[in-house]
Amino acid sequence: MKTSILQFLLAAVEEKLADKSAEFNTLAQRMNNLEKGSHDYDDLEWKLANDPKYQLPEPQGLTTVKSYKTKIVEPLIKRLKSLISNLLVRYFKVQDNYIRVKEENGKLFREKQNLIDSTTGSERRTMPCGSITRIIRLKGIRQPADRRSDRAGEGSAAGSKAAASEKSRVGAIKKSF
Repeated sequence: MKTSILQFLLAAVEEKLADKSAEFNTLAQRMNNLEKGSHDYDDLEWKLANDPKYQLPEPQGLTTVKSYKTKIVEPLIKRLKSLISNLLVRYFKVQDNYIRVKEENGKLFREKQNLIDSTTGSERRTMPCGSITRIIRLKGIRQPADRRSDRAGEGSAAGSKAAASEKSRVGAIKKSF
């Protein structure tokens, strides 16, 4: 009896550890992305300040305004317009990705709440109280004392399918970061 409870608790802790390690990996990837973005920003800032391609050179002696404009100013303006349009495209892609992830997160949260709300009162009474139980209920792990629900037609297959589909959706979201 004690060994089954210990095995059950060990499985719950191992699953929580796996979730935390996945969360750590996601955060580490986000940190790398932020560092890369910071480096790209610094690089762009340096180029705009020092790269001759983006600098307006001094006019040579006896250069007319029209020739200076056509030979120097207009190409510089074209390069700056191109740079700005590329930045805007990247911004809109990031904004679209953020909105999509935010909507998916809200959808998953609502599904989780519906799963919690759909549990019957008798199932809630048979489960012991505590944070491990809530984790197990959310993850769809079958408890040893919950064999009656398997006989009643509410098998853990439906719960594990829901948990597997939720894990696959969460995994897809994490990969998109």
